[in-house]
Amino acid sequence: MIKNKRELVQEGFANCVEYNANGTVKTTSIKQALSTAPMNPPINFAQITARDFMTWIVSMKKPNGNYHSFAAYAGHRSAFFNLFQDYHCVMSAELVRELSSHFKGFQHNVTSAVSQGRGQIKVGKDPMTIGLYKRVALSMLENSSRDMIFARLFMIMSWNLMSRAANTTSICYGHLEWRDDALCVYFAHMKNDRRGSRPRDPRHVYANPLSPEICPILALGVYWATYEVDASATHLFPGNDQYERFRKVLGRVLESSSISKELERRGNLATDIGTHSMRKGASTYCSSGSTACPSAVAVHLRAGWSMGGVQDRYLRHDAAGDMFVGRTVSGLPILKPEFASLPPHFVGGEAYIKQAKQICFPSLPGSVEFVAEFALASLVYHLEFLRAKLPQNHPLFQSALFADNRYRRDEYATYWYSATRLFVERNTSRKE
Repeated sequence: MIKNKRELVQEGFANCVEYNANGTVKTTSIKQALSTAPMNPPINFAQITARDFMTWIVSMKKPNGNYHSFAAYAGHRSAFFNLFQDYHCVMSAELVRELSSHFKGFQHNVTSAVSQGRGQIKVGKDPMTIGLYKRVALSMLENSSRDMIFARLFMIMSWNLMSRAANTTSICYGHLEWRDDALCVYFAHMKNDRRGSRPRDPRHVYANPLSPEICPILALGVYWATYEVDASATHLFPGNDQYERFRKVLGRVLESSSISKELERRGNLATDIGTHSMRKGASTYCSSGSTACPSAVAVHLRAGWSMGGVQDRYLRHDAAGDMFVGRTVSGLPILKPEFASLPPHFVGGEAYIKQAKQICFPSLPGSVEFVAEFALASLVYHLEFLRAKLPQNHPLFQSALFADNRYRRDEYATYWYSATRLFVERNTSRKE
C-alpha cells in the first residue's frame, strides 16, 4: 500500500517505518510501528474503500499463479476488521456491506479455480495419524539431541491434551497435579476463552506402558532427568519462543530420511505436517479411531471447542468423559482389557523413593513432587526399553539414574490391569 496507494497511508506512519535497499518496507519495522496502537494510525480509515482492500486481496497469489486457500484470505479480512478496532475507529455500515458482498463473489472465484486444479483444496495442515505420531516419537527418542528430548515431550503433551501449541507452551508447574492414576493438567485460558471465564476443569493424561515410545509420563521422566530444572522456573518449558523452537525441531524430524520416505510413500510432504497436526490428529483419532469412541461432547470439551448456542450452557464437563478421552488418546487399546492399565508405580519404600527423587530430579518444584514419583517409576520400569532404543551417547545415560549403581540394581515398579484384576510386579535383578 505504501508503494501503490501512498495517499491512503498516514505520513507519520510512513516516516517511522524502515525500508530495504530496493525500496520495499521491512516487515519487522511495520510490526514495531503497529505495536504503538492506538497511536500513529497506519492508514486513513475514513478514505479507504472496499475496492482498495479487495484489490490487494485479489493480488495475493502463489508464485505459480494459483490461489491460496480461502481461509487465508478470510484471515486477512478478519485482520482488516481488527485494525479498525485497534485504532478505535468504527467501520462504516456501507464498507461492511461492500466487503461482505465482494468476498462472497471472491469465494466463488476461488472455489471455481480450486475445482479446476488452480488452487489449494486442503485447508491448513494435515492431521497426524496415530501411526505417524508413533513413528515420529520413536525417531525423536532414538536421537541423542537435547532438542529432541524437549520436542518429544512437547509433541506428546500436545497430542494427549489436544491442545494448541500456544497452550502447551504456557503449561506451568502449578498447572500439574497427580490425581489417582492420571496426570491432571489445567489451562488458565485458551484461544476462544481469553478471559479465562470458562470452568477450569483438568485434562486427564494417562501413561501407556504398552507403547512406551508415546507414553507421556515416560517422556516427562526423560525430560526431567536430562534437563536441569531451575528451582525458580514456573513453566514446564522455560525460555522464550518455545513454540518456534518446537516448530523447527519437528520440521527437522519430518525432513529426516526415514520419516520423509514414509511421508512420500503416503503421498504427503513434510510441509503438510505442522504444530497443529497433533491437535487435529488426536481429536480425529478419538472421534473415529474405533467403533467404540468417546462421545463427541467429551472430545469437544477436551479440545476446548465451542459447541455453540445452548449446548455450551447445558453440555458440561464431567470427569468420567474426560478420563475416557484421556485413555483413548494415550494410545491404549480401547477394545482390550489393557485399556484400564495403571501407570508404573512404586510399592512401599517411601524413604528410598524420596531419596531417589531428590537425586534424579533435583530442584523440581515441590508442587510436582508426587508427579515426579510416577515419572521416576516409569523410567525404572522401562529401563530395558530405554537401553535398547537409546544411543549410547544419549544424555539420559549421564543422569543419576544410570550413573549411580544403587539405582540400577534395586529398582522396581508395578502396574495392573484393573479390568481383569491381574496384578503384575516386576523387579530388576540384583547385581552383587
